[in-house]
Amino acid sequence: MGLNIVKTIGFRGGYFNQFYARTDPATGPGWYVFGVNPCYNNRYVMLCARPDVPPRTLKHYNGRVQRGYRTRKKARAVAAMLNARDRDCIGVMLPDSVDPSHGTKFRE
Repeated sequence: MGLNIVKTIGFRGGYFNQFYARTDPATGPGWYVFGVNPCYNNRYVMLCARPDVPPRTLKHYNGRVQRGYRTRKKARAVAAMLNARDRDCIGVMLPDSVDPSHGTKFRE
């Protein structure tokens, strides 16, 4: 599948899961893998995975952009791999160690 850039923790420390593939013209052409943060009723969405390719100049974009996966099938395969990894980790975690805020640090 090649190299991927995967980021599943947001800038506030929240964990993202339930990965899925979709396009995002604002980010660049191609397919990307997004995840949701359950702490916000699955409304907080973050770009979690994309291929590790150098940025390049593309038509209809100002400047250099990073493209996504060429096919929906590849993006779905990466999302399935990330979801399977999360399912494998659920059995390791103890119920007492699960943070109800799902890792998110709120401002006080």
